[in-house]
Amino acid sequence: MAGAMERSGLSAIVRELWKKGRVSLTYRQRRACWMSGIFLLCVVTGTILLMLGPNAILLNVTGHIYPSPFWFGIVLSLFMELMATALVYAALSFHLRGWQECLSGLYWGIQRHAAWLLVAILFSHLYHTLCYVLENVTMGALLYE
Repeated sequence: MAGAMERSGLSAIVRELWKKGRVSLTYRQRRACWMSGIFLLCVVTGTILLMLGPNAILLNVTGHIYPSPFWFGIVLSLFMELMATALVYAALSFHLRGWQECLSGLYWGIQRHAAWLLVAILFSHLYHTLCYVLENVTMGALLYE
């Protein structure tokens, strides 16, 4: 997602808007911002509508949202929606002029942050190993008392 946001130019606009409170944009960029905002609003609204209601598609068998499989992928879904919004902005503002450049924008973030992905995977393995070991140690201590 970071690659799509950086390569599309949307992160620079958001950063400037956050710091200064106002951004000077060209006509094409302003139009692209409006269209990508409308796209994001439609996608988020569609996701929320799929979660509401008694027979909603994204609910689990019991009719709740929390222990559903969708709930565990909600962060990934939000990042995918933001990435698609960044690509819509890039296509409409002509920051990325072809599908090859759009694909390079997607994997550019992975190239840039590849070392941190490895560190995150290693810490995840360490965390789950410690959870497994500590659970077995406490269960063993409880069983032999």
